[in-house]
Amino acid sequence: MTEMRIELPPNVAEALEQRAVELGTTSDQLLTMVVVEAVTERPDDEDWKFR
Repeated sequence: MTEMRIELPPNVAEALEQRAVELGTTSDQLLTMVVVEAVTERPDDEDWKFR
């Protein structure tokens, strides 16, 4: 499995952390789920950009 490092601007990282807390997970886990979903499902439309 390939490991990636994703660096986010501070305001995006804070928003991600807040959303993760709301969902009862960590920001690392949430970001991992979003990336995996985007890569494995490869949606035909562009709605994945707004998830």
